[in-house]
Amino acid sequence: MTLVILSAILAILISVPVVDHVSTNPEEQYRDSWTKVQENFLFEDRLDDWDKHKDPPGSLKTMDDAHKAIDTMLKGLNDKYTRYYTVPENVTRKQRAVKVNVVSWKMLPDNVGYIKITTFSSENTASEVEKALEALNKAGAEGYVIDLRNNGGGLVNQAFSTFALFNDKGEYESHHGRKDGKTFTDRSVLTETAMVEYTDGSISESRSRPANLSGDKPVTILVNGNTASASEAFAGAMRYHRNAILVGSQTFGKGIMQRTYGLDGGTAIKITVAYIFQPDGNCIHGVGMTPDQEIARSKKTDNQMSRAVDIIVDKINSGH
Repeated sequence: MTLVILSAILAILISVPVVDHVSTNPEEQYRDSWTKVQENFLFEDRLDDWDKHKDPPGSLKTMDDAHKAIDTMLKGLNDKYTRYYTVPENVTRKQRAVKVNVVSWKMLPDNVGYIKITTFSSENTASEVEKALEALNKAGAEGYVIDLRNNGGGLVNQAFSTFALFNDKGEYESHHGRKDGKTFTDRSVLTETAMVEYTDGSISESRSRPANLSGDKPVTILVNGNTASASEAFAGAMRYHRNAILVGSQTFGKGIMQRTYGLDGGTAIKITVAYIFQPDGNCIHGVGMTPDQEIARSKKTDNQMSRAVDIIVDKINSGH
């Protein structure tokens, strides 16, 4: 009996992976965060007195001390998007990235297809939009209403891939910012065969693209004050290249990009590194996008939705 118990305990012990303890120096964590900001933070004018933060404020004995000191240091940047965080937030981001059922769709009367995209934070967003288009096309959709209301954005690659499902080619967006102490400019461009990233004029990445499943069927996009970031980029590119009509209320106005840098001990720092420019050359940060048809949402009926549908029906009936 004892032998059986010991064998069971041994089996359990063997099945548990051994994780090496990560020893992190709090003061080095602080200095590493300071350096990452110095070399990459977009708003250089806010770094004029950054040198005074180079050394930790007193002795940092624990990682909790480092976290508090880094938070205090970052508050001086006056940028809510630049922040330091530990494993729980990173785990949450990974959980969002694999989330499913973030896209829903249905056929409306008059051959209008409706697609609701709740977030671009999931790696499944573009593939779910692809499934939606396939289903709606099979059902006879002649135009689409895309609902981005309350979509706070997410992954750039998912929004870019979704754009490809509605377009043959065109520049999606461009960024101008800082990386490793130098300025950079990059562009995301859709070609007939690929999704291409250019950095400082040279191709930095090229990957296959999904097919344009929408043809040239008319599109309206529903937006509101919670339509932000990647959703605004998608809406702007669709308006520029597809003549998509935006319906609703003024969007949030986030036109800056963050990059996450991993640090020791399961921590990371997210830093604002670049401005985002839409295909028309405008940066909507702090301003937002004004819909082509600005309509306040009624409490009784979804009048924004009704107007978006009416626009599509009119276009269908007029042959676009």
